Amino acid sequence: MFYETPKDILDTLAAYFEAGLESHEFCVWAVSEPLTVEDAQEALRRRIPGFAGHLAAGSIEILPGRDWYLKGDRFDLGKITGGWDEKLAGALASGHAGLRVSGNAFWLASEHWQDFDAYELELETRIAGQPMIVLCTYPLKRAGLPRCSRSPARTRSRWCGGAGDWEIVETPELKQAKEESGA
Repeated sequence: MFYETPKDILDTLAAYFEAGLESHEFCVWAVSEPLTVEDAQEALRRRIPGFAGHLAAGSIEILPGRDWYLKGDRFDLGKITGGWDEKLAGALASGHAGLRVSGNAFWLASEHWQDFDAYELELETRIAGQPMIVLCTYPLKRAGLPRCSRSPARTRSRWCGGAGDWEIVETPELKQAKEESGA
């Protein structure tokens, strides 16, 4: 999902994680600038009745995205994908229905894009058939329209826009599947 303002991301992800908690999924939000962990917690408190109980029960984890994705200034694909594997295994072992994740790519510098593209491809392959859903968020101003327009080649759809003006960009494969199914 490409977003413009902090409000865009807070509103969208509060609803996203509310749905995950209602579905008994273990939720992980890797928060990055311009948001803080406290901003995320406040948005979830406002949206989700009983949020403090979910947090206390360990049903949701909110962590600094830069710490999750980078070691120093290095992006370690194996560490990150292995970390998601561990989170999923832990969620299932503790009785959760699955894992619901979101990470914000605000921290990405130009030297990280190639590694991050490889990460997205690897992650999509790893989660296929797993009880895991991932929503990656990108600041439109930093990621830019060229990235927004090319990204759907890897995934089934992307939300692009913000400030109340959103567009879902679908891959040709998804469009064809919808036509064939009559959806």
